[in-house]
Amino acid sequence: MKPMLAHVYDSTQSVKGWLISEKLDGWRAIWDGAQLVSRLGNRITAPEWFTRQLPAGVVLDGELFMGRGNYWKLTSALKKSTPLDAEWMGIRFHVFDAPSSCPLNERLNTALRALAGCAVANVVPFRVCLGDWDAMNSMAEIAAAGGEGVVLRNPASLYVEKRSRDFLKLKPYDSETEKRAA
Repeated sequence: MKPMLAHVYDSTQSVKGWLISEKLDGWRAIWDGAQLVSRLGNRITAPEWFTRQLPAGVVLDGELFMGRGNYWKLTSALKKSTPLDAEWMGIRFHVFDAPSSCPLNERLNTALRALAGCAVANVVPFRVCLGDWDAMNSMAEIAAAGGEGVVLRNPASLYVEKRSRDFLKLKPYDSETEKRAA
């Protein structure tokens, strides 16, 4: 399965009534119901105690994350062929979708039910965006606190395995360019 990818927000499309959340600076991952795979489809070697807590047979799309400012620490942990428990204790799977043919609101409810009581994963908290000004203010607040920015999602959108105008990212800078340059 290929992940749904975000377009860059450009203010030509109204986002009033969309769902907004923090854009996490981690590793995109899909739980295919049996294992974690990267955005490119490569298996992510996670400890058995971690994957055992994820719901069997339920596909979840999200981000492996260790907290703001820990991208390179996370990268180091995830690139190991033998995962270290001490590192994985600080990693959580932040889910923002449960791919299916339903609208986003229904998919988020599926994810919430599937992750009830899970200690290693959670559904990213979303709220309704009040408009373009709200998106810009939220992005600025999160960036000022050390976050990457925000994502905006059309609550009626369907999951597609490509870049979608119903899924937007808003950041104060291009983090991909900065990561490659580092």
